[in-house]
Amino acid sequence: MSSLYRCLAMFAAVWSLASFALADPPGRRLDLEDLMKLEGIGRALPDPAGRWILFERIRPYESYPDYGFGMYAFGKSGHEIWRLDVRSEAPPEPLPGLDPEAHTYLQGLSPDGAFLVLIECHQGRTGLVIYELATGRLRRPSPVPALSRLGAHEPVWISDHELVYAALPEGAQPPDTSIRMATGRARITLWEAAWRGDTVTATEVRNDLTGQAVAGDLIRLDTRSGQVSHLGNGLHADLSLSPDGRHLAALAKFRDPRRAERDRARLESVHHELRLIDLSTGDIEAPAPGWDVSPGSLAWAAEGQKLALFAVPQGAPWSSGTHHVLELGQHRLRPYPHPGLDLVSERERSLLQRPERALLLEAGLAVLARPAADPEAGESHFTYRDIAEAGLARPDWYLIAPGQSNRNLTEGLEAVSPVPLDAGATHLVVQARDGIYRIDASGRQDRLTPDGYSDIAPHWPSSMMAGAGILRAGFGTEILIEGRQGGARQIGVIDFADETPRMRPVMAGLGHDGQALALSAGGDALLLKQASETGTRLVLVTPAGQAQTRLSLNTHLDGLDWGEWQALSYSVPDPARPGRTHVVTSCILMPPGREAAHPPPMILDIYPGARPSCTSRTPRLAYPDPHSPYLWAARGYAYARIAAPRDMIRTEAGPIAGLPEMTRAARQAILEAGLADPDRLILHGLSQGAVAALHVAAKTEGFAAVIAQNGWADPMSHYFGPPGVHTDLSPDLLGTNMPRYEAEAGSDFAMGVTPFEDPDRYVTNSPLLMAGDIEIPVLLIHTDMDGFPKSQFDQMYAALARQGNPVRYVWYAGEGHGISSPANIRDLWERLTRFTGEIAAPGPAPSGPDQSGRP
Repeated sequence: MSSLYRCLAMFAAVWSLASFALADPPGRRLDLEDLMKLEGIGRALPDPAGRWILFERIRPYESYPDYGFGMYAFGKSGHEIWRLDVRSEAPPEPLPGLDPEAHTYLQGLSPDGAFLVLIECHQGRTGLVIYELATGRLRRPSPVPALSRLGAHEPVWISDHELVYAALPEGAQPPDTSIRMATGRARITLWEAAWRGDTVTATEVRNDLTGQAVAGDLIRLDTRSGQVSHLGNGLHADLSLSPDGRHLAALAKFRDPRRAERDRARLESVHHELRLIDLSTGDIEAPAPGWDVSPGSLAWAAEGQKLALFAVPQGAPWSSGTHHVLELGQHRLRPYPHPGLDLVSERERSLLQRPERALLLEAGLAVLARPAADPEAGESHFTYRDIAEAGLARPDWYLIAPGQSNRNLTEGLEAVSPVPLDAGATHLVVQARDGIYRIDASGRQDRLTPDGYSDIAPHWPSSMMAGAGILRAGFGTEILIEGRQGGARQIGVIDFADETPRMRPVMAGLGHDGQALALSAGGDALLLKQASETGTRLVLVTPAGQAQTRLSLNTHLDGLDWGEWQALSYSVPDPARPGRTHVVTSCILMPPGREAAHPPPMILDIYPGARPSCTSRTPRLAYPDPHSPYLWAARGYAYARIAAPRDMIRTEAGPIAGLPEMTRAARQAILEAGLADPDRLILHGLSQGAVAALHVAAKTEGFAAVIAQNGWADPMSHYFGPPGVHTDLSPDLLGTNMPRYEAEAGSDFAMGVTPFEDPDRYVTNSPLLMAGDIEIPVLLIHTDMDGFPKSQFDQMYAALARQGNPVRYVWYAGEGHGISSPANIRDLWERLTRFTGEIAAPGPAPSGPDQSGRP
């Protein structure tokens, strides 16, 4: 036993448990048929007339019209639009006139509430639907909208009935909704053409198309007449309407020139140029030639004559950039440096490596920043960061202006939000731990929420693709606020159009387990999604506190025995500072009905950067997740989510070189706590966890087998290799695996160098080349339409087989990043159960109703 092992053995494992009564007979266990029947509730919007609340109802998984959505179907598709009459007790009903065979999503409402915008996906074909609420009339404009999970292509209303949106070129489909089905159709078309012999089927990609616009169009749609007009050529992002409604700012996308030196934080080889469109004449200006503008950075002044942006000279890295202000008509960017400050990166909250968006006030720019490492040097910084990076100074909102000292506007407030709730010419509104504050340019802070208001949760805007916290609130509007006062949950609203806005309570005394979805236009009814451990109810609440259940879902899960989560805390040595230790916490799901005298087999799930939460979610299954740990628990296996903080697994030797030691420490603590059979421990990794699990299997002992699914195996060939299914329709994305490794921060696999600069670093961190050290049975699972190319596991299988090691490899056709088809999900679990049963079978379960745990 190594000295490290002996050291670890000296640490007592401290673990807490929400205990379950072992004397009680276990209930029925979860099976795959339960998963197939799972339904859900998505987003909701109030009908401006006050009668209806519209909401997304998600079908039972087994009744989806197709399973080809995006990279995977579960948790992403199955949506229908329903409506609930708040003035009667009638049950909810489907919104009439829509295609029942499509996945349909709420996108938003026109400013006057007359038109509902929907996104419709049918057999891999995506389009806009304009629904006139008063008449039920539908329009389906033909240009296909560009969509983005990061909000880059959100449409914008330029009047009550005119919508501007970025459209894809003819024949293209949004990858986020249609990549698998669109690719499949394209492949079939090309194959058949080649076999007929009458059509050329060549594809060419080249890197010398400098300055070529990314294909697409900017579309102006009149929702009343259905007229579609062309506003601009090329694909545009970050559409932003001036407050006076006269101008539309947008970022036109262009191919970058080929260059060896590039910003290693960028994910694609494009730059963005500012365009200003006069909406009365259609004239388009390019007021900032030579500048590359960061998407998401555009911010108008309240009077509509100035525009703020974050930019760098074309070809420069974002880390060298600064904010600028453009005054309309002058065609000159005025820099707004931030001396002594380091701008906060969106990457800290899992988005892109770019600064949080600034706000343009009369007195200057409000930016989210923290003091620079050497503030006295007076330099402006933007440092690339890791997700949830530890040890950073607190961020604050600062007012900056040329020639003026920086002013901390949020000094004294705790946990300040990176996304503002509102802004105007003289103020901004942000959330802090103890309230929502309106802050003026002098730093005066006015709290808009009552004394003692806590656990505040504003209803951030969202759309079909972009979740809460990505889109910016429509300033000067009303926003719904959830919180707690005096131990009771309360719902209120703040109308930022008021001269002196204050939170106005709407509903009080609500239960702790309800999530507010929408408040009716008249404020006389609140729609809640109320989740229990198993099912979900749609509840309508009146201001008097009367609650009516209007819809109950997933009642088939009542009475299930899920097992129980435990928190297991233990000490691990600091890889960077010998002699120091850290306490980390892994989460253990114990299977139903297990007794301490008979430790079960265990699945140890590995994922780089994991800091798991051990609180069981409500409901236990929020969507039909075919990778749910509860499916393992139902089969008699304990399941461990292993803590693997980035700062503990990243060492000089490699980005996950410390992960084997972290896994050894977790194994030791698990066995000391008596939670698992030492001879029946199985490593498991999905996605990024797959390459990590293979790495750990090569560098540790004491495990019976390893399962790796939908990942990769060799950093060097992955660096140079294709982005999987995306290659067919977007060959220009070849090479986009590289930033994962070239990055110095923000990636779990950051090497900080290219293979040209340090090939040995890639070789020594390759599970493929460690295949001879993996002596336990291996199950590799992949798909032919993942973003991680299946060829990675082709190589891993060949390497293991060449070394004579036990390996079996299964792949699924037509599947993406995970398994979506019900037939394939059932087959997957049959294979998983067979593989683990041969190596580490669970013992017989205690007697109780329906203990089969059948697939």
